[in-house]
Amino acid sequence: KLRVRAHRRAGLIAAALKDDHPSTSTADGGHRRSIGGPVTDIIPRQDAELAQQEAQRRLNVEVPPVEQLHRLVTRLTSCTDLHAAMEEVLGASIALVEADMGNVQLYDAPSGVLSIVAHRNLSPDFLAHFGSVRVNEGSSCSRALASGERVLIRDVQVDAGHAPHHATAVAEDWHGVQSTPLHGRRGDVLGMLSTHYHRPHEPDARQLCLLDLCARQAADFIERDLMHEALRQLASDMSEAHRHKHVFLATLRHELRHPHAPLRNGMQLIKLAGSDGG
Repeated sequence: KLRVRAHRRAGLIAAALKDDHPSTSTADGGHRRSIGGPVTDIIPRQDAELAQQEAQRRLNVEVPPVEQLHRLVTRLTSCTDLHAAMEEVLGASIALVEADMGNVQLYDAPSGVLSIVAHRNLSPDFLAHFGSVRVNEGSSCSRALASGERVLIRDVQVDAGHAPHHATAVAEDWHGVQSTPLHGRRGDVLGMLSTHYHRPHEPDARQLCLLDLCARQAADFIERDLMHEALRQLASDMSEAHRHKHVFLATLRHELRHPHAPLRNGMQLIKLAGSDGG
């Protein structure tokens, strides 16, 4: 029985091959089996599989940053504290560009000073050295403040313009840096977002695009915070003015109800002055 089954199976396979691979006549009257059809069918299938793998690879690269940006926006929506919001922005930025350190600075226009409001993995010496930054001081954030544009330095330890800060860079084992200005909707500089690397490095175009999205979120939050502070100050001023108005009206009502009281008080003062002189 086994032998019969084997013969039947071999016959089925031979019939399938005969149908799939038609024979062609040779010059000597023989026949040659063509196998080109099935082989060429495999090639498009392989191309499709490669395209699918490439699409999956790109999806694996693109989706995580989008999800991280979505989480950042969600957290900022419910955040009411400026410092906490800038910590959120900085944490997302460092993760998205695979940096080792970073900081966010706020700009005070009257004094022309950048001051650190949030930082990650920076030593007290670094924070003291860059605690207050102005234009024309050579650092990446100083240059970005002066130009209003992003500054990239692949290696600060060999950058001539960064010479005043070489000792700090060596102590921190810090090479690459980028500083991105935080622009308000009117174009004014509100602060600075900087990320630092232990190796000579410059972020690629995709990472810089992600940084721009983080910077936009930071700038919008700073502007909202400034607007809320201005509204709070206006409400306080109006409340104080309202209080003074009530005091004035109360005094006026008293004077109108007792019109002779000021005269009596004045005469009393004159008498007291005369008695002192006598």
